[in-house]
Amino acid sequence: MSQSPGAPRHEACNSGPPHPARKIECERLCEIRGVPFLSSMCEIFDKVEKFQAKADDILIATYPKAGTTWMIEIVDSIRQGGITKEIKTIPSHERAPYLEMNSQEMIPAGLDLLEAMPSPRLVKTHLPFQLVPQSFWDKGCKDPTREVERLAHFLGHTLDEGMIQEIVKHTSFNMMKDNPMTNASILPTSILDLSISPFMRKGQVGDWKNYFTVAQDERFEEEYRRRMAGTSLRFRTEL
Repeated sequence: MSQSPGAPRHEACNSGPPHPARKIECERLCEIRGVPFLSSMCEIFDKVEKFQAKADDILIATYPKAGTTWMIEIVDSIRQGGITKEIKTIPSHERAPYLEMNSQEMIPAGLDLLEAMPSPRLVKTHLPFQLVPQSFWDKGCKDPTREVERLAHFLGHTLDEGMIQEIVKHTSFNMMKDNPMTNASILPTSILDLSISPFMRKGQVGDWKNYFTVAQDERFEEEYRRRMAGTSLRFRTEL
């Protein structure tokens, strides 16, 4: 395993008195090549690294809370030819298993779900590119309609206008926020307590302005410039 026995571990929860609604016990963190993970993920990372991708796997690799569930729903809707009735009855974590997630209560490990899944498989991951299993390498949406068409073409599917509009409607933020198969409301509170914060909040890029003070914004900008110096990457904070 990449995690060495003597590597530092940290509490995943903040110090101080617990939130009155919090039911989730703190899980310790560990590091793999400098990247922090929940310790339960580190326990299976050897297996994650050895995961064998298939030529027809579809990997959805994102930063957490960057539209992952939205992309899963769009891609799966395209694969179903715009017919969304069936996917409204199957939780997204079963349709696109979370590769590096270990088993939690009623939810099997992502690796186990993927092992039992027929091809072509949807695979979800939040791994940074340098930690994505080697087998995958071997083998900002403003216009939803255009992006659905582009994704359908990339996936080799031909959809008529009615199918495309059904997918756009089905994958709109408000529809997904009300859909138990995507809004995480079917998960037990021991895994995700929605009374603390909803899985899907507002779906608005730039909402940070309603929470950051001017001083916090200035501190972020200073730190961002320091860390990103010498790169061509630009972080979009509003549309």
